[in-house]
Amino acid sequence: MRKNRIAGRIALRYTADMKSLTIIAMPTSHAQKVRSLLHDEFGNELAPEISDGSGPCRHCLRYASAGDPLLLFSYRPFDKSAPYQEIGPVFIHANGCPRFPSDGGFPEDFSRRPLILRPYDASDKIHDSQVFAEAGGAESAALALLADPAVAYVHARSSTRGCFMFRIERAGAGTS
Repeated sequence: MRKNRIAGRIALRYTADMKSLTIIAMPTSHAQKVRSLLHDEFGNELAPEISDGSGPCRHCLRYASAGDPLLLFSYRPFDKSAPYQEIGPVFIHANGCPRFPSDGGFPEDFSRRPLILRPYDASDKIHDSQVFAEAGGAESAALALLADPAVAYVHARSSTRGCFMFRIERAGAGTS
């Protein structure tokens, strides 16, 4: 019952003029720094782990293939300190990968998976309630959340563990 109310609210907030999104993956400079130093900014020492095929890379926004080496480390997906910032575990390919292009559309590896979408305002405060997007519904749910002018951006998070995946903004918002 609750899911239907949330879905209805999203449908009401959706506007036809919101047609495109900008997807923001982890910056290349951050991924390269972690790969070269083998520790994160929180002092955790890192060693490559072999993927079982379930590790989503936050830089290329693809799930690693079984056998790929990954780095697991703590990451804060905010540019400045704020009360709602969170630090959590993320994966990147240990041997490098190209960054997902911000104009690349919704990441294919995430388009068919359920995601948690958490909206934030321009002060990096959580705005309204997070939304559970069913598999195949995250892109339209993000558009609906961003139809609210008070929402500056949305974090896509794992539906199973709540970990940060990537940032979503209105096309042309200017962050990369």
